[in-house]
Amino acid sequence: MIESSGGFHNGRKGVRAFRPGDMNERIYDKKKMILGDLGILTCALLWGVSFAATKEVLKYMGPLWLLTFRFAFSFILIAAITPKRVNNTGKRDLKVGGIIGFLLLVAMALQTIGIQYTTTGKSAFITACYVVMVPFITWAASRRNPGLKAFVASAICLVGMGAITLDETGMGFGLGEMLTLGCALAFAVQIVVIDRMAQDRDALTLTMIETALSAVACVVAALIWEPLPTFWSPAVVGWMAYLVVGCTLIPYSLQIKSQQLTSPTHASVLMIMESVFALIVGIAFLGEPMTSRLVWGCGLIFLSILITELDVAGFTKMRRQEA
Repeated sequence: MIESSGGFHNGRKGVRAFRPGDMNERIYDKKKMILGDLGILTCALLWGVSFAATKEVLKYMGPLWLLTFRFAFSFILIAAITPKRVNNTGKRDLKVGGIIGFLLLVAMALQTIGIQYTTTGKSAFITACYVVMVPFITWAASRRNPGLKAFVASAICLVGMGAITLDETGMGFGLGEMLTLGCALAFAVQIVVIDRMAQDRDALTLTMIETALSAVACVVAALIWEPLPTFWSPAVVGWMAYLVVGCTLIPYSLQIKSQQLTSPTHASVLMIMESVFALIVGIAFLGEPMTSRLVWGCGLIFLSILITELDVAGFTKMRRQEA
């Protein structure tokens, strides 16, 4: 779903928006939309911690092996917890899960390989660029302008992210930055695909399919291009467990379910908080300094979220009608 050219229309029972590729309006239940937004924000928090976890695990294995273990263990956990989903998976589930899984695999591979050649902050900022890509991709898919508010909010959010993550030397684009930019594009396309194809699908089933396909692809590539992991420490096992459960199994399922309740513009802007959480983890656990740039950068991000979430004109009109 994307916003109509006039933005969202708030009513007493729900929020109305257009669905990409469909001339009909979709009615959002406002309470469910709040739950969807909270779900997306939780995903952002869990993924924000993953930058530190990934950096730590990459000291002991290649990126393809990291993704192999991450996806394989996630699939095993889902299959063990809900074995009926394995037997009840239909052709439509395989098709949708396969497409989403392919986009996930491309995004995660580019991000994980790219983070070896750039800093965590730059990786977080460039990944966050998918926020500004989503309105353009949904516009191309639906031929319906997402509205000025979506573009303004995305632009403000990106400026805030730049203030938080860039250092005084600026951001030069090397191999790591280019790979991560490709990751951002893949994530943006995945958000739109989930919105268009996964509304009537079981979130956990799709997560099971996408993790299984990604694990198979990664292990084949890892056996060809990377040496076998040879050293495991308790810290590595702990970080890997977090990547499997806290950064893969839970948020990927939660993302699909949450996007069934809220709009892609809400999802894209809220997901950018992943980078904010990544920075907070750096300050709390890695001793990174608190700066004035960090303060006003966070303020800009908060403002962009308010612009996306609030319809001031619609709220004022509703209050006048009630009066």
